[in-house]
Amino acid sequence: WQEVKQLPGPIHGVGGLTLGADPIATATSIAAALDGAAVHAFIIRKEPKGHGTGQWLEGRKNLPSGSRVVIVEDVTTTGDSSMKAAERAKLEGLEVVGIVTLVDREEGARENLEGQGQVLRSVFTRTQVVGK
Repeated sequence: WQEVKQLPGPIHGVGGLTLGADPIATATSIAAALDGAAVHAFIIRKEPKGHGTGQWLEGRKNLPSGSRVVIVEDVTTTGDSSMKAAERAKLEGLEVVGIVTLVDREEGARENLEGQGQVLRSVFTRTQVVGK
């Protein structure tokens, strides 16, 4: 939650590609609520379900079009998954204001994402976790 709330402006939601982002989005939403902020968790499917709602994004009822959201990930390598999640969120009418990952593997994600106009924040980098 600390990395997310450092991004500019209000944040209305956090989410990312299921399954890796699910616990992070949920924990971030809970931490935000404990801090007095309403930040809704959502998930983005890799493919829409063939039954039920058939939606790409679950948890949308709490996030009207134009809501400012952050994409979260467990580990970021090249940034491709983060960009897919950001693109899907934008197609759903959400404004992606940044991407937060628990661990940046330092294998090109930051450069790739920033080259596409996204902000990447990491809680840890590979170097911090395992050294050089």
